[in-house]
Amino acid sequence: MKHVLGLPLSLVLGLSTAACGGDDVAGDEVGETGTDDATDDPTGTESSDTADTSSSDSTEETTDTGPPPDTDMDGVDDANDNCPDDANPNQLDFDTDGQGNVCDLVTYATITGSLASMAVVDAGFAGDCNVPLDFVSEGGQVLVQYDDDAQLVRIELAELQIADILDKECALLVAAVVSIKDFSMVNGGGAFPASMAHNLADHDAGVATGMTNIPHPMIAMGSLEAGVNGDPPMASVLDLPDANLPPMAVDISGGGSSSTLTWANDNFVIATSQFMITDPLPITVDLQIVGLNGSLTLTP
Repeated sequence: MKHVLGLPLSLVLGLSTAACGGDDVAGDEVGETGTDDATDDPTGTESSDTADTSSSDSTEETTDTGPPPDTDMDGVDDANDNCPDDANPNQLDFDTDGQGNVCDLVTYATITGSLASMAVVDAGFAGDCNVPLDFVSEGGQVLVQYDDDAQLVRIELAELQIADILDKECALLVAAVVSIKDFSMVNGGGAFPASMAHNLADHDAGVATGMTNIPHPMIAMGSLEAGVNGDPPMASVLDLPDANLPPMAVDISGGGSSSTLTWANDNFVIATSQFMITDPLPITVDLQIVGLNGSLTLTP
C-alpha cells in the first residue's frame, strides 16, 4: 500500500471525497430555491389575503339582523308585547296578569246567588195561576273581556246552572203541582252578546261599572214535571230556545277579582213555552217566565 505523507492512501481518498460532498453547489441551490419559494411566492400571499377578506364579510353579515320581530305589527316588538299575536299598541292589562286585554279573558267559574222570577200559567178554561220561581245558582261560567282603549267591557253568560225548583202549586180547575229539574241556561247568541261602556280612569283603578246595552240571549232547558189531583207527576222536556235575560247592572272590582250582576225587572218576559196535561182531561197550558230580580256574585 502506498502512503502519502505517512497516511494510508485509502484514508486520504476518503477525506477528499468528504470535502467534495460538503461543497456540493447543487445541494445548496435546491435548499435556496425551497426557501425562496416559501417566502416570495406571490400566489401564496394572494390566497392568504382572500381568506382574511371572506372572514370579515361573514362577521358583518351575522351582526346585521335588522329590527326585532313584531308579529302583530302594532309597534311593540314580540319580546315586550303582552299580546304578540293580537294588535294592542296601548298594552292595557285590566287584571295585571301579564296578558293584554285583547288576548285575555277574565273567566268567572264560581257563581252564587239567587234570582226571583214568576211562572205565569194560562190553562184556558181550566184557569190560570202565578207560580213564584227561585233560580238558585249552582255554578256555571261568565266571561268578561276588556279592549285596548278602555272604552268597552264585553260580557257573556256562557252557562248558568240552576238548582231544582220543586213542588210549586198551581190552583187550576184541577190542583197541579209543578217542578222544574236539571234546569240550565247557556248563551244563545254569538260570543259576548252584551256589553257596557268603560273609561280609562276606571280601567286604571281596576273597576268597571255600568248597565249592559241589550238583553242577553239564552237557551234554557230542563225537565218539567206536573202532577194533578195528587197523582204521580208526568215529566216532559222543557225547551226554551228563545229565552232572554233583561239588561243587567255590572259591578267589577279588584282588577276583576270579583264581580256582581244585578237584575231589577218585574215585567220582562224571559221565555214562553206550551205543554200538555192529559189527565184527568187534555189541557193545553201556556207558560211565561216573567221578571227577574236579584244578584249573582262571581269569582274566578
